[in-house]
Amino acid sequence: MEELFGQEFLKELPALRFAGRAAQGAAQAGLRKSQAKGSSVEFSDFREYLPGDDIRRLDWNAYARLGKLYMKLYMEEREGIFSLYLDLSPSMNYGTEPKARHMLRMAAVLSYMALQNQDRVRICLAGFSGETALPQRQSFHGSAAFSKLLVYLQEVERIRRADRAERKWAASCDTALWEVLYRFPPDLGGTTILLSDFMPEDITEEVKYLRLFRKQTVLLFQVLAEEELHPLFAGTNQLLDMENSGQMRITLTPGLLRSYQTELDGLRQRLERLSARYQCHYQQVSSGEPVTAFLRQGMNRYWQHR
Repeated sequence: MEELFGQEFLKELPALRFAGRAAQGAAQAGLRKSQAKGSSVEFSDFREYLPGDDIRRLDWNAYARLGKLYMKLYMEEREGIFSLYLDLSPSMNYGTEPKARHMLRMAAVLSYMALQNQDRVRICLAGFSGETALPQRQSFHGSAAFSKLLVYLQEVERIRRADRAERKWAASCDTALWEVLYRFPPDLGGTTILLSDFMPEDITEEVKYLRLFRKQTVLLFQVLAEEELHPLFAGTNQLLDMENSGQMRITLTPGLLRSYQTELDGLRQRLERLSARYQCHYQQVSSGEPVTAFLRQGMNRYWQHR
């Protein structure tokens, strides 16, 4: 199997950059312009003077023209905070290119872009085997931290493969993605990225929590195996439930495959409606595609490719 972070993968990264603004609320100075009004040298807007304002920021030219006192507002640069929640439940092990493996590579791409902007990245693991000393939550800051982040994700992949080989993974999903989300909530006003197959969860309450209570920009990536998106099975097959190891012998007829496709389309449509309602980004991703393909699929408002 191809190395998780090989040379070809690493060579693509320098051309990738976030294009969006960090959400207001980050605490430290960074390289991304935020919506907060501060005291940097780049002019942003005017507003009327209020008692207690710093008179050094009064626009006397505006006063001479209009006879009213106006304050100059400037765009402050702040550190963005990106919280990535990675679903490592048993169903994410499915696929010729396992969904979990593709998800870890996507997490590395997203983290690289954030760290290059001197933003902060926090990774939280869910559905992972508890038989490890690997931290369930880990924070990284600054471009120099990227190598440490790769080591962390490589160790996640090593443990995932070992657990799968020993079939521990079938019983290791003791902490759902949503439980981890509430246990390790994102900082107010940042960006939350959820990477999962979202099967068969209803995530309405979690999205509401992130948008309304944690004031997050929310990106939802549904990572599916190519075999799930375009099943080629035919005849009688022995199917395995990845979550509980249950087995079922089933004959896959054309009608049954059509029903499956209808259910899959319905899940996608529900996630699309939820995202539209709460102004999130939703994107379906195939683990059979190149890892950076998702960047070229309607996401130019968040990042750019030089």
